[in-house]
Amino acid sequence: PTLQPDLIEFIKKIKELGFLVKLDTNGTNPKLLQQLINNNLVDYIAMDIKNSLTAYTKTSGKGNFNLEDIKKSVELLKENKVPYEFRTTLVKHHHTTKEIKEMAKWLNGGKKLFLQCFVDGGTCLQSGLKKIEKQEAELFKKILNKTIQHVELRGY
Repeated sequence: PTLQPDLIEFIKKIKELGFLVKLDTNGTNPKLLQQLINNNLVDYIAMDIKNSLTAYTKTSGKGNFNLEDIKKSVELLKENKVPYEFRTTLVKHHHTTKEIKEMAKWLNGGKKLFLQCFVDGGTCLQSGLKKIEKQEAELFKKILNKTIQHVELRGY
């Protein structure tokens, strides 16, 4: 949504109708995110966290990924000016204990993180991706719960 040039005007129209606005974002536009928050145009934000910072580019499937924008968006949400959640879709071979520990350190102080079960809908950037089994997801949840207030499994 943050790629849409008329997003602010569109949200203002939605708010005028009395509706709440939830924004789903990958965090690549922290300037607009800041503007939406400062102007009370969003009521809830859900931000994808692809992986640890060291594995982010590989997991996202994009080269030359600007991690500074992602980091700024994370820090902005951690200021708690608007309710938010982080969410990570767990994929075998992309998410290991090492990456999860790095994520725990990076997202330290975060309010809420959902660990989502990967489902191959046939439209993935890579073929052959597999889900992480529930037992391993539970282990990741324990690790992340040490630094993030509320961690929950979604879809398991």
